[in-house]
Amino acid sequence: MAGRLGFFGAARHPWRGLWLIMRTPAAWPFAIVPIAVATLLISLIAAVAITWLVPSVGELVGPSHAWYATAGRVALQVLAALLALVVGLLLASVLSQPLSAPALERLVRVAERELGLPARPETPLLTDLWRSLRSAAIGSVGVALVLALTIVELLIPGSSIVILPVKIMVSAVFVSWDLLDYPLSVRDLGLVDRLGWMRRHVPEVLGFGVSLAVVFLLPCMQLLLLPAGVVGATSLLHAVDLVEREGADAPEEPA
Repeated sequence: MAGRLGFFGAARHPWRGLWLIMRTPAAWPFAIVPIAVATLLISLIAAVAITWLVPSVGELVGPSHAWYATAGRVALQVLAALLALVVGLLLASVLSQPLSAPALERLVRVAERELGLPARPETPLLTDLWRSLRSAAIGSVGVALVLALTIVELLIPGSSIVILPVKIMVSAVFVSWDLLDYPLSVRDLGLVDRLGWMRRHVPEVLGFGVSLAVVFLLPCMQLLLLPAGVVGATSLLHAVDLVEREGADAPEEPA
């Protein structure tokens, strides 16, 4: 089909994004922001746990001279600290991306400059945050679907043969949406136009998303590869534009 990049052509772009970041020092300060935000959130929650939660659990249990009571109190304090750490990790994974939205949009602009694209008008900080939160709200639908499919997979033995590929496809669509939203927003496309772009480029959306969804199954990889995914999405849009332009300019073959 003329003007089509295709599944496998799109699947290469997250890794092209990673390479573009590695060779572009101007991108480094923006690429490190999601990790820095996550580290700050986890550190704050850990500090609260150490200075307030753990002592509060000890005071709630109360003093005791029996060794087993002391051991139980310490065990509860350790459990509270571990629970706080888990909550910190969850909050960091959920909040780091929207809080990093301005830096990620700046990263898109750096990538576009490296790809030879003209500079686009700057957008206000609140606009960047609002776009990111709205995109995250749509992305949460994908998380809910994957969780529902996982529950079905656990309840019905042998269903993994069908459920697992479906989960990967659902994850791919929403990962692509999450990352493509940044360069599409920088292009000042509205929500309906962004959804329309994805509908017109289903093979590219799936190829790009699958190449990341599989890696994102590993702990912390989603946060680590978020900047590469955003730059890869920028590269993908540019490649699609080039392919479609070449297809549109190509002369029609005689019947």
